[in-house]
Amino acid sequence: MNDKNKLLIDLIPDEWGSKLERDGFAVVNTHAPPADIQFTSPMHVALVMLSAQPDRQVALNSDRRQTGLAPVGSLELFPRGSDLFALWPTEKQSVLIAFTDDHLKQLAGEEFDNDTFSLRPLSIGSIDRDALEFAKRIKREIENSELGHVDSLNALATLLGVHMLRNYSTIQTRTELRSQGGLTPNTWRRVHDFIRGNLSEKLTLVEMAREARLSPSYFSRAFLKTTGQSPHQFVIALRLAQAKHMITETNEPLEAIARATGFSKHSHLTALMRRKWNVTPSDLRRDRDDIAASGESEGDA
Repeated sequence: MNDKNKLLIDLIPDEWGSKLERDGFAVVNTHAPPADIQFTSPMHVALVMLSAQPDRQVALNSDRRQTGLAPVGSLELFPRGSDLFALWPTEKQSVLIAFTDDHLKQLAGEEFDNDTFSLRPLSIGSIDRDALEFAKRIKREIENSELGHVDSLNALATLLGVHMLRNYSTIQTRTELRSQGGLTPNTWRRVHDFIRGNLSEKLTLVEMAREARLSPSYFSRAFLKTTGQSPHQFVIALRLAQAKHMITETNEPLEAIARATGFSKHSHLTALMRRKWNVTPSDLRRDRDDIAASGESEGDA
């Protein structure tokens, strides 16, 4: 299979696993039988092994194949435009994350004030524990697709992209002069107001970091120090709290409340609320109505 004009996820057989395409990146959670694949990559690719791969073969921009063991946690990088051949003689579980050139350049500019870079390919068996943790979390988000996974996937892809640029690219990183503490009071107020004012919209890590005038990775660390939660966890908590208020204090339809608080579907709101509080929007609305009816009955008596 070799087609420079296809999207990356189109080059991977559907039967190998779940595929998701988002603005600027794509994710594939693969569980593939023994096989080989060959294509010219239209995107920058990070491949993280979730199962050991003995006798794996890889050739990048060459007919010469590397052969070796790729343990769990092995990271392989394929820059955009690379001619790739890969062969695995045993069943393979992995997570593949691919970035468009524009998206990775945007991350590089925001994180390092420099969007000129090239990725350095790695040899077979190069283990990266951080990339493995990102891949495991991405896999969980894909498998729990009803639980508001889009925002979390955006954040995880951003963090992995920055990790790739920081550790495996030619980019010249600038010295971080900011304090390693949390957000300043003024910055926190600005970010908090931005989040509250846009709860019904898609909120990405990059947008929140831009509002704070910080790089995405620094913003994530500072936000965690300030709130004790990741930006994604904080946004979800605010959305749930606002949804609960609207359910119990207004007569708006539950579907409308879900949209107004940033959930694409009522089912997403229901799943998250049940997961966090062991209660559903319908339960809250029913309890409110029962209390109101009980009060009216006591008044009539």
